[in-house]
Amino acid sequence: MVENSPTFYSDGQHYSLSSLHRKLQFNFDYFGALLATYGLAFFSLGLLRLASDAFVFAGPILLHVLVEILEDPAPNNLGYLYASLMVICSFLAALFSASFTFYMQKISLKVRTATVTAIYDKLLMVPLSEMSKFSSGMILNFISTDVDRIVNFCNSFHAFWSLPVQLGIALYLLYREIGMAFLAGVMVAIILIPLNKKVTDSIGRMSVKLMHCKDQRIKLVRETMEGIRAVKCSAWEGFFEKKITGLREDELKYLKARKYLDAVCVYLWASAPLLITICILTTYTLALHEKLTAAKAFTCLALVNILIMPLNAFPWVLNGLVEALVSLRRLTRLFALKNMDVHDVYTLSEEKDTVMYVREGNFFWRGSKHAISGVSFHGTKGKIIGISGDVGSGKTTLLLGLLGETKSLTECIGITQESVSNGIGYVGQERWLYRELCTPYRDLRFIPWTAFVRYIYGSS
Repeated sequence: MVENSPTFYSDGQHYSLSSLHRKLQFNFDYFGALLATYGLAFFSLGLLRLASDAFVFAGPILLHVLVEILEDPAPNNLGYLYASLMVICSFLAALFSASFTFYMQKISLKVRTATVTAIYDKLLMVPLSEMSKFSSGMILNFISTDVDRIVNFCNSFHAFWSLPVQLGIALYLLYREIGMAFLAGVMVAIILIPLNKKVTDSIGRMSVKLMHCKDQRIKLVRETMEGIRAVKCSAWEGFFEKKITGLREDELKYLKARKYLDAVCVYLWASAPLLITICILTTYTLALHEKLTAAKAFTCLALVNILIMPLNAFPWVLNGLVEALVSLRRLTRLFALKNMDVHDVYTLSEEKDTVMYVREGNFFWRGSKHAISGVSFHGTKGKIIGISGDVGSGKTTLLLGLLGETKSLTECIGITQESVSNGIGYVGQERWLYRELCTPYRDLRFIPWTAFVRYIYGSS
């Protein structure tokens, strides 16, 4: 059990969830810990996002006024002012956007580091009997997939409120410019969104098949190289070459299909603003019989370019939020596990020479009957105790029970206060045998260190 995990300091603040974890020993609220640690800095970034969006929409408005001034034959020096304001607004929009991205990535990195640290802390503080609820694959997914989804939530959250605001403002400004003709552009965008989604899903399927073929090819190449002697001696080169080449051809087939789909996706993305603008202006001039001016045309084109991003990105933002919510629930289940408490496992021993004792110990794993029962012994200072038995007789269960990793019905283990203060160490070792003199006396007896070195040197 590790009490002190790595901690991280930045700008005079403590960014490790481990400290909050130790404060909330009995009911660790992961989401609450995130809010307490990063909430103020995270929500403050919304002001940068709002300022960036505001200056982005200032560009089309100033462009409309500037074009109207240029169309006016009368001399007007205000054009220089509006042109300067457009440059300033573009600069400020880029500045606030870059600042938002920088600080968001900074917080995301801190969230990732602190979350991974908290997961490792939890894994080290939870007994094995509790960890049996989760498989090794789930634990690996906690550290990789679930942490990535939680980090992606940082960007998705601000996009969740920012994109609808951008969409509403862009549609309102389009309505001010061309009236109800903006609905034609909305209809085209609604048609393009599921088309883009379908192409993207196809790209995802091709990527999955591509990676599957790649994994199979690499696996076969590795197995071939590991057994190259058998392959050469059996003259199987042609057979393995044919199989590897076939997997490579399938891999190239899926790669080719994915690249074509990428081209279609890029084409739809690049042509969407032009198609929407053509539909809007055509409806405005032919259906509504309105006069189209340069100011309206350029303003509509600028607004449509802004409109495309929220229309295309919002479905993926919602998907990211849902995935983050699922990962949050999974991590909450992990952090809800009860930590190992030394006082629940051990009782203090008053005997001077006894380092550890067990009285009528009954140890078992979660969800099973007694694995071993009726175990009693006293361990005194300087005493070496050997544990022997058949395979499956409970030797490992006993050792883990002494460490508090298995469940026990009663407080049957006693240790001294010195052991509680200094901690208990468990050093496992690999089993090994000396080939020529494989006897219990040679393998198991305790010999001096110098003789042990000579023994290892002689057997090497």
